[in-house]
Amino acid sequence: MPAVVFDYLKLFSIGFSRGGFVESEKLLKENKEAASEFLKRETLHVHRVVESTGFMKDILSPSLIVESYSHLLRKLLGVIAPVEVSLAQSAFLGSFPSVAEREAVQRLHDDLHFLGVAFNSSFYSEDPFPPCTSLGATGGVLSVLEGSANGGRIFYKFLQTRLGLADGAGLSYFAMQAAGDGLRFKAFKEELDKNLGKDDFNDAMEYANQTFRRFA
Repeated sequence: MPAVVFDYLKLFSIGFSRGGFVESEKLLKENKEAASEFLKRETLHVHRVVESTGFMKDILSPSLIVESYSHLLRKLLGVIAPVEVSLAQSAFLGSFPSVAEREAVQRLHDDLHFLGVAFNSSFYSEDPFPPCTSLGATGGVLSVLEGSANGGRIFYKFLQTRLGLADGAGLSYFAMQAAGDGLRFKAFKEELDKNLGKDDFNDAMEYANQTFRRFA
């Protein structure tokens, strides 16, 4: 792995986003890269592919209506549920207490129920997600799922207006981060950077990329 060249303003930004500068100053002194920044860089390509071809493109379609939105939620449930099964079995989930309570699958079920879609086991992918057997793997998967949920804040008001769903009914998955103004994700990033060391980075990158590909 090539030596990391640090930009002081980048480290300042990392520390500010967490509400403090202690961690960024520590990274600067030790010449270490934060896990969140490493994952952001190393998953950039597959992230851009997902943005241009996957769920994110479909949900911003100008032709989106309630029926097609329901179809997208079914697809999203099929992607997330097997990953959450793997996470639930991870011995390392407790290392990330801010996100240890997993709500996404239940919220997607609730949204589909509100929209009149009866649950069918065929919604779930038959392709199981690999077990999260390390701290890095668990952190990598969570970085994608929590980042996706955090991004839902952007979609929430757009979808509420676009689909005419009063009071956010049918949008609870996308509202998951909206109420807390992203505080859950900020807390998770802090835990990720605190807990993952350089030896965890490869597993984190591999599992983050695998998770991203599920959304493509």
